[in-house]
Parts: sequence; structure tokens; C-alpha cells
Amino acid sequence: MSYAPATIRAVRAYLLPRTGLSPAALGIVGDLAHARRASYHNGYDRIVSAGRTRATDYSIRTDRDWRGKTDAAAALDIGNFPRLRSLSVWLVQQARANKPYTSDIRELIYSPDGRTVLRWDRERGFRSLPRQGEADSSHLWHTHISWYRDSEPRGKVGLFRAYFEPQTVPAYSARISGRTMTYAVDCRELGEVSGLTVLVARRVSLCGHWRFRIVSGKYAGRYLPAWSTVTYTPLP
Repeated sequence: MSYAPATIRAVRAYLLPRTGLSPAALGIVGDLAHARRASYHNGYDRIVSAGRTRATDYSIRTDRDWRGKTDAAAALDIGNFPRLRSLSVWLVQQARANKPYTSDIRELIYSPDGRTVLRWDRERGFRSLPRQGEADSSHLWHTHISWYRDSEPRGKVGLFRAYFEPQTVPAYSARISGRTMTYAVDCRELGEVSGLTVLVARRVSLCGHWRFRIVSGKYAGRYLPAWSTVTYTPLP
């Protein structure tokens, strides 16, 4: 049975309080109408049941989709809320700039103005312009996002956090395994930290070296040198 994967459910959970939408207005697994046509809202079981193949269903045609096919849906619809147009245009801008978390996005279908429906497709090149005439008018009031199917296990919330919480994103979870010096903005040493996990922000150039600024917890505002024994993992 086609299912909503945990990584897309996490996006829905993040958007619920920020959009005021209901879970039904943040759709992942498609209804029967979706099952009858090629759509990333379908898992592979629905595609097979409908008699579609790699040749006839664009959602499993690319190597990334074919390699990553499971019964998971790989899309999210975001219903109408006051910032939908702004979010949609921003998502396309991020995708066309190949920003973090966008390399897994296959397509974005949206309306920038409530009158015109556009579709951006990474398969045409990430810098490509969105095109008209490739999606129906229901996208005047909702935005559709498809992810390549091989991205199912990878976190997707980071991109949306960058829009709703731009001051702290992109963020990384950093596990410090040994003694690491921290520094003030003027490069004064502020002491050592060790054996803990902190959140750090985008790396910044400080005193001629790339370092990471801690943004929460006891050491917030301090900087870690990039050459220290730290393991950085992007937040989901």
C-alpha cells in the first residue's frame, strides 16, 4: 500500500503550525484520481496496479526515481495560506540556485500570482526557467513539490526552515569529540568545549579561516574552528 514516508511527514508536521493548514491540505499520498495517472503522489505499488511502466510513468523514468522506487509517495501538496505565493516563488529561486536541500527536488508546480500556473523541472537543468502549460489550474491555489524517489530517507525540513527561520538556517548538529577552542567575533579565545552536541549555524569566515558559530545552548555565540575534531551533520 502506498504510504507517506517519515521524511515528508516531518515536512508536513513542520508546516502545520506555520501555515495554519489542516493535515488534509498538506497532502502526501494521492487519492484514487491520482492513482489513475502518473504522479509522485503514488507509490510503486499503485503504479504497477495501474499497468504503468517506466516508459509510461514519468515519476519512475529517471535513474534516480527508478533506483529509489518503493511504495512511498514522493510528493507534497501545500494548500492555500497567506504566504503560499511568497513561499512558492522562494522555493523556485532556491532550486534554480541549487541551494542546500534542493538537489532532491524533481519538480515544483505553483502559481506566482494566482492567475498563471508554472512548472519548474530539474530534469531540464536546475537553472532552467519554469514553464507554462504543463499542469492544471488546481495549482492556482496549491503548490506541488515532487522529490526524486531515491531521496526518501533524506531529511527535507531544512529547506522550509530556511524560509520560516532564516536567522538560524542552514544548521548542523555538531558532536565535539575532543577539546576544541572557541572564539569571540574578534578572535579572542573563550576557552574549550568537549564531549557534547551543539547546534551550529552556517560556516563563516573568521580571522582568515572557515569556522562555525554555535547558535544555541551554553556556548551560543562562540565559534568553532573548522579544523577541530567535530562531526557535522545537517539537521533534518
